[in-house]
Amino acid sequence: LSAVSGSCDDGTISTVLGICEGWAAGVILAGMALRDGAAVEAVTGQHDSVADYLVEEVLDRLDDDTVTFLVESSVLDRFNAEQLDEVLERDDPAQMLAGLSTTGNLFLVSLDQQRVWYRYHRLFADVLRGRLRSAASGRLQDLARRAAEMLERRGDIDGALLQALAADDRAHAAALVGREAVRFGFDGRAGVLARRLGWLDKQTFAEYPDAAIARAWLGVTKGDADLIQRSLMLAHQVDHGAPLADGTPSVNVAAALISSLVGVGGVHEVVRHADVVRAAGDSLVNPWWGAATVMKGAAEAMLGNAAGARVLLESALPVTDDLPGFQAAALAHLALLDLAAGDDDGATARSTAARALAERLTRISAQVESVSRTLASSMALCVFLLLAGCASAPKVITRTVTVDVPVATRAPIPGDLIAPCRVAEPDPACWRDTRREFCNGQLVGIRDMYRAALA
Repeated sequence: LSAVSGSCDDGTISTVLGICEGWAAGVILAGMALRDGAAVEAVTGQHDSVADYLVEEVLDRLDDDTVTFLVESSVLDRFNAEQLDEVLERDDPAQMLAGLSTTGNLFLVSLDQQRVWYRYHRLFADVLRGRLRSAASGRLQDLARRAAEMLERRGDIDGALLQALAADDRAHAAALVGREAVRFGFDGRAGVLARRLGWLDKQTFAEYPDAAIARAWLGVTKGDADLIQRSLMLAHQVDHGAPLADGTPSVNVAAALISSLVGVGGVHEVVRHADVVRAAGDSLVNPWWGAATVMKGAAEAMLGNAAGARVLLESALPVTDDLPGFQAAALAHLALLDLAAGDDDGATARSTAARALAERLTRISAQVESVSRTLASSMALCVFLLLAGCASAPKVITRTVTVDVPVATRAPIPGDLIAPCRVAEPDPACWRDTRREFCNGQLVGIRDMYRAALA
């Protein structure tokens, strides 16, 4: 490389060798490009010298059918024969791959010893995709659309999303992002949601409610009130009354669920918004009936309607298995209700279950960023504080957590949900001996989680 391009630093040499993947002629061509002033990042299959060589020395020596197969199969980054059967709508991909592989073609890279999975050499793939983009009008879009559908069926949502974008299919891309937005926001994978949203352009958010609602959910997890408001406004502007990709019956229902979590206007508004979601159908037709029922039950508990709150929260438990954050919140509120009713054993059991769910969510994500997780930790903290003291007259030494920014602006949870929660140092003199060791260990753990949530 140095003989062709002149002196190169170690970083440039390493980059070129990585790009060329053992292709000796590619190293020479890259050296020539560097000598002529190209940046190392520009040494791809689209560089004139590389592309011309690969076309003249490889593609021009193959029959037309093989070239067509190579060009069209490059729509997938990695592939097997079965996938190519679907995307290319051919019945011979297995034979084509076997033939190319047995000829020792350097540019078809086997990814396993069984020679089931393949990809193309990176520089060669660049050339093939360049040809595909310049092929007959609409061919890339057709192949990418079929690839997106195939990858979605196989559960590769990231891959499907990238293919939908390559096909310029904004509707499908928006649906793919929106389908898992709520769950990603509340099970510690908000980073995945943010990455997928980052692949969409402004036009997609302005035209498709799925994308706008998904971005609003990201705003919920980040506590970004402005992002929530802007996103919901866009969703309402382009709402045509159709259900969303995640099964939400309508944009209005999605907005109501978000509003029940944000809690602007206080506890009574939480009840009102939760009722909008619940009125859209039970759990058989409405995936967020359980979440809304938890929010309404929590609000009713804070309003003093213990009997109604218990019915709501217990009815939500069986249908929130796939929403662990909401289930943790339901268990924590039920624990508070048990405690108020004198059922210390029930309160202990449900508090422990709530904390276990909250800890599981915390392990999924290094940062405590889920509203439901924060809510569950806060409610469980209340329970353990009360359990630590005497049932008749709890005596705990408390100090209110103070932060530079008001809690309401850091996490969109109603202020009166957070207000009763204190980071406490219990007075050992008022502990019941039978619960002292248990409460001490649990309280320290839940207190640390709560501090992390506020931080």
